[in-house]
Amino acid sequence: AGGLLTPVALAMLLRTFPQHERMQASRILIIPMVFAPALGPVLGGFLVDDLSWRWIFFVNVPIGVAVLLFGLLFVREHREPNAGRFDGAGFAFAGLGLGLLMFGISEGPSHGWGSPAIVAPLLGGLVLLGLLVPLELRRPEPLLDLSLLGNRLFAINNVVSLLAAVAFLGSLYVFPLYLQDGRGTSALTAGLATFPEAIGVMVCSQLVAQLYPRVGPRRLIAGGLLGVAVCTTLLGLAGAGTDLWVLRGLLFALGGAMAGVFNPIQTAAFATTSRAATGRASTIFNTQRQLGGALGVAALTTVLAIVHPTTPGPTGAPEPNLAAYHAAFLTAAGVALVAALIALTIRDSDAEPTMRRV
Repeated sequence: AGGLLTPVALAMLLRTFPQHERMQASRILIIPMVFAPALGPVLGGFLVDDLSWRWIFFVNVPIGVAVLLFGLLFVREHREPNAGRFDGAGFAFAGLGLGLLMFGISEGPSHGWGSPAIVAPLLGGLVLLGLLVPLELRRPEPLLDLSLLGNRLFAINNVVSLLAAVAFLGSLYVFPLYLQDGRGTSALTAGLATFPEAIGVMVCSQLVAQLYPRVGPRRLIAGGLLGVAVCTTLLGLAGAGTDLWVLRGLLFALGGAMAGVFNPIQTAAFATTSRAATGRASTIFNTQRQLGGALGVAALTTVLAIVHPTTPGPTGAPEPNLAAYHAAFLTAAGVALVAALIALTIRDSDAEPTMRRV
């Protein structure tokens, strides 16, 4: 269901606003996009600590009904005049390929990367995705229009966005584990400590929207990723006695740094994409972002498993090993630095249509 909503929402934004207004629109759209994931750990921590873990599923029913009614009442219908035929073969290959790949990536750390239960879906997913490329390039109306990746600006922004998702979303996954398992905090405390990240994104995205026409996407994105690398490095150096308020401050700064990445990438990526191709382009953009999040969780979880999050204590009982979490955060910092270097290859002149002042 979420896979249907996200690309449609982005396509609606791109069609509704002209290029020079998209950054201003994105700074408003980013508010619910970052607050919802940030509220999740807080609400989830409350439900797990005070009610039951089952409520993390039950709570979605009234929320889903409310959003459905809101959409039916207030969202305007939009239909493509020439939508074309549904690409069933592309849907099957992409769905099965990505599904198998995501399963293997997400379950690899727990089952072991050499396990047949992991190797088989990984290989199967890669084979299906490999077959998908020539299939989609030959179809007149493909589900995933891979020819769009021939657009230099769109391709670079997608690569940077994927790596940014690996570093950022992977870190957000590890941070609550670090607090709960590494430092023994409650689920609610861990959720509240993560929440400043959303505030950082919301506050700094307003500043980024003002800077974008003057500075351009290249320096904003590279600078934001450098900030992500610094923040995750500092998290990787935090000790057992580091005050929680220091960690909350780092999460706020991490969110602020990502504000310099999220909106500029999303705005610049579509600067040279035609209006007719926005729907197909947004599908590719959101696919890589979801894949990046899954890769980030899997990569950092693998680091945790390799370094071992627990070590035998004086009595023989397992005790938290903060070095494992430090290694995970430092891995995220390395990925962010690589993404920053790639971002430096973006040409601001290519994104000029989106840099005109409103």
